[in-house]
This record gives sequence, C-alpha cells and structure tokens, in this order.
Amino acid sequence: MPIVRFEPLGVEIDVAPGARILDVADEHPRVGIPYACRAANCGICRVVAEAGGELLELPSARELRLLERLECDPGTRLGCQARITSEPRASVSRLILRVLAGRSPA
Repeated sequence: MPIVRFEPLGVEIDVAPGARILDVADEHPRVGIPYACRAANCGICRVVAEAGGELLELPSARELRLLERLECDPGTRLGCQARITSEPRASVSRLILRVLAGRSPA
C-alpha cells in the first residue's frame, strides 16, 4: 500500500489504491488540506507532488482547466480530484505532497 507524506507537518499515512487525497485528509484532520467545494471549482485544496507523483492518477480535463486558469506550477494537483492510482508501480511506494494551506488561489 502506498504511503503518502503530507508536508509541512510530516504526517505519513498508508493509502489504499483509488483513494481520493481529500478523503484521506478528512480521515486525518492533522493533514490540514483546506477546501470549499470538493468539485474542482474553487482551487483551495491545492497540493504539490514533490516526489512520487506517478502514484497519482492523471488529472481529468476539469482539473487541468482549473489548474491552468489558476496558473499553477507543474506538479500542482487538487486534493478533491487527485486519486492514488489503482495500478501502483513497484518501484515507487511513497508520495510526498506539500499542502498549500493558507494560500488563496490566483
């Protein structure tokens, strides 16, 4: 099972394949991912994959449109849309996400 490390707090959680990042954060409030909509409308739940990004499913067109509109850096994902892939690669078992809490969308 992949391990997701949430920075800056350093919280590490075993995450099941197919799990949505924001749902994981709901179960572990210390992670501290802020959100408002859960539907790729607001961009508040942004996280940055600092390592192991290949453990995430590819972003949907909806997610990509909002990230582009917000002029996000590469590796940025929406916690409400990003899911752990159901086909993990044996060579990668850890995903490091930086929570962008406190930063308002552009």
